[in-house]
Amino acid sequence: MIHRGLLLVAVAHLATIGLLLAGWLPVAAGVVLHTLLTLAAIQLVARSAVSIAAMAAAPLGPAAMLVAYAVALHSRRLRPTAPAVLAAHTGRGPANDRRLTDRIEDDRLRSPDAGKLVNFADALRHGDVALRQSVVSVVVRNFVPALSPLIAIALTDADQAIRTQAAAAVAEIDQDLARRRTDLVDQAAANPAVADALLTLLHDHAESNVLLSPASRRAIALDAAAYGAMMLEAIPPGRRDRLPAARRHAKALCRVDRAAEAVALLTPIVDPRVAAPVDITALMEALLAARAYAALGDLAQVAQRREAPPELAAMLDFWHDRKEA
Repeated sequence: MIHRGLLLVAVAHLATIGLLLAGWLPVAAGVVLHTLLTLAAIQLVARSAVSIAAMAAAPLGPAAMLVAYAVALHSRRLRPTAPAVLAAHTGRGPANDRRLTDRIEDDRLRSPDAGKLVNFADALRHGDVALRQSVVSVVVRNFVPALSPLIAIALTDADQAIRTQAAAAVAEIDQDLARRRTDLVDQAAANPAVADALLTLLHDHAESNVLLSPASRRAIALDAAAYGAMMLEAIPPGRRDRLPAARRHAKALCRVDRAAEAVALLTPIVDPRVAAPVDITALMEALLAARAYAALGDLAQVAQRREAPPELAAMLDFWHDRKEA
């Protein structure tokens, strides 16, 4: 429906222009009327849902604002509603909200792969209050750092109860991280498996937990690098678990801008002629982070002579495209 007040102001503005063109209205009076009518039109549409579109045409006067308002209003009506968007992206409409809620409450959507994260994010943005509360609950119950963007979405929810639920979840996640870290640190020295769990915990939060500040994530990454160095020193050369530990430590070093150290760590122990693809990929990532392009090119030439699995092939393709550019 066209804004009636804006329509009247636009008609008055067109009448003013007509009087000016006919010479029946002084130019100064016409300028004053144009300004007053434009200000009145701005005031009328200021709280409208399409006010930005109308105000963009304000320099041209109320008549242009009326046209912009009508076009924007028509476009808004053609835009899919929230339930339609949810159905388009997730295959679910309002009739199936209850089914999704049941599945969430049954914890059958726990693994944080990309497709399920998109489904959960769509549910948080477009679902009803009960569905959004269920999503937050299951994310908290099954929290891993890769799910933290969903809590971040819930922190901006329109519903106060959901925002409170998300804020409480953030506090609970922080406390759980501190508790688990303390428990693992106390046991890591005597148990390599616990030490590995500690590194995994720190790596995951440093890399994926968007609820932490950048400074906190970097501090955790630095701690992971320090713990990784201690773990590596405790593993004698030649032992089978030394290479996986070195690979994890190299990744931690790259994350805190110490890629040169990662290269120095991996180069002597990763032979591209016989090494596992995951180890070659780790070395290539370290060389790339260290901007050691000549060494990366040499490594790529050796590695390309082998039949590369998908993850190594992707890295080699990336390097080839970069070199061609």
